[in-house]
Amino acid sequence: MAPGIMVTPTVRLVRLLGEGGMGSVWVADHLTLKTEVAVKFLLADLVRSNPAMLAR
Repeated sequence: MAPGIMVTPTVRLVRLLGEGGMGSVWVADHLTLKTEVAVKFLLADLVRSNPAMLAR
């Protein structure tokens, strides 16, 4: 991930907020709502080994 990447048609990454054992959290701009939002990316290895994590 990198600043400026569009993760959806309306959400653009701004800056990395933090990283940890489960993944990373980014500050992003929601272009339709015109507000900042947080986006969490889970590590792929965690999701593969425990698909139930996506439900949380």
